[in-house]
Parts: sequence; structure tokens; C-alpha cells
Amino acid sequence: MSNVQITCNDCGYGINDSDKIFYIENNPDKLVETSINFYPNILKYEIHGRVFTSYCNSCKSIVKFYIIEKSNENSDDLLSLINDLSDKPSKVFTIENNPFIKTNEYGFFKEVYDKDSKIECPKCNREIPIRISQLEHCPKCGSNALDKFIPCLFKD
Repeated sequence: MSNVQITCNDCGYGINDSDKIFYIENNPDKLVETSINFYPNILKYEIHGRVFTSYCNSCKSIVKFYIIEKSNENSDDLLSLINDLSDKPSKVFTIENNPFIKTNEYGFFKEVYDKDSKIECPKCNREIPIRISQLEHCPKCGSNALDKFIPCLFKD
């Protein structure tokens, strides 16, 4: 998946679910999220990886799941650092223990969840979809009249 535009037909609320990466700048500590297209540029940062976004209907929050690809820090320190820097409730995984992606023998990533996959909300501990594009109801009005559009990258 690369980009899914979600729009509610009842209230007009819109949100994008796109493949994102993140890195932490060291001086001062700053969490930066950007398009996966810039992946080679993040390899120079000590802490970097993938980020997935979801939504919890119970606590009415957008939540983030960070997958650390490389770091010399322990996961408790990383969780604390990312929670301090993130503007959303979040949970941190390592590349070895995450439910989202795995690496093959060549080091390439493959998404390993299916459309019905769920994960625990880091804020209220209820079960939520792994990705925001898996939502069945609008976060704003609760309607199930959602359009999900994947834009075409190629033009005539």
C-alpha cells in the first residue's frame, strides 16, 4: 500500500493513510515523519524506521505505531523518547517484534498483516485496526459511508 485517501460521504471528513517513515534528529531531539520515498535519506540517523497510523473509536484518538529498524538504545528508553516527541498516543516496536512488517533475507520489507488485523490501542487498550485505512466508520460522525480511493501514479 502506498496512499489511500479516505472521505466520508456524510460529513466530508477526509484523511490519508500513506506509507511513512520516521527518524529522530539528535540536536535537539525532534521526531520527523516523511514519505517512504525518502527512505535512503533516513539511514544516516541513529534512530529511524516505519510509522503506521490508526484511529481508536473508543478514545477518539489518532494513534501511531513506530517500528524501529535500527537503534543502539533499549526499547524502554525509545518508548519514552518517542512518546515525549510524538504528538499522538504511540507504541514502539522493534523490527523483530512487530505485527506490521518483516524483512526477507535481502533486507527488504514486506507488510505481513491482513485487512482484518487488529492491535491494542496504546491509550485505552481496546482493539483497533492496524491501519487507518481499515476503518469502517467515520472518526468524525460515525457513518459507515466511507469512500477509499487509491490514486493512480501513472497518467495518460
